[in-house]
Amino acid sequence: MNAIEVKDITKKYDNFRLNHVSLQIPEGSIYGLIGENGAGKTTLINCILGLVQPNYGDVEVLGSNNFINEVELKDQLGFVINDMGIPNILTVDKIEEIFSKIYKHWDHIQFEKLLKQFEIDKDEKYETLSLGNKMRIAIAIALSHNAKLLVLDEPMNALDPAIRAEVVDLLIEYTRQEDHTILISSHIVTDLDVAKKETPYQVKLLIDRKHAPNLEGLHPATLEEIFVGIVKGII
Repeated sequence: MNAIEVKDITKKYDNFRLNHVSLQIPEGSIYGLIGENGAGKTTLINCILGLVQPNYGDVEVLGSNNFINEVELKDQLGFVINDMGIPNILTVDKIEEIFSKIYKHWDHIQFEKLLKQFEIDKDEKYETLSLGNKMRIAIAIALSHNAKLLVLDEPMNALDPAIRAEVVDLLIEYTRQEDHTILISSHIVTDLDVAKKETPYQVKLLIDRKHAPNLEGLHPATLEEIFVGIVKGII
């Protein structure tokens, strides 16, 4: 069974177009999505999460259409995105109270454990947290309700090296269960170390049409070589 199946989706904006993207992510795998800023990673993830509806094509998550079965799917899905929609006036303790009512299988013990590991005070207000701690809160929420699928958009942003290593270990531990799947996106190749440490894994390079013709004749180039070439303007 595929945890995520994207079938030839296109999403159009005035100044951007995600064009005919397809991918299949098998259940129990770690899938890394890499591309330079503006390549469409966040747009693709928003389509997968059901936050944005594509103009064409279909998306299935855990075997169901992500728009038709939206409520049921959200309970099985953990996500980290740039804007989690958390009000600044809430304390961390209040944030947990709200999310514990959203998710049927909320795990208070797991959330408390992660707060302690990340050294976050539950009485602190969200607005006073650093960007790194806000990202830690998002990761803690994603890992505290027994989700079958994690969708993580740039989850390592603003994390110091020690915490990044801890998060990688947490994600690897999460995949010990055979039916757990991770989709992780980044514009930084090393952020996908989590995908390289465990198998089965896949890495997809998301590029736009202007770069596609320049990839001919580069095989057998590595993912890193292709990505660096695009960023530096060589490709």
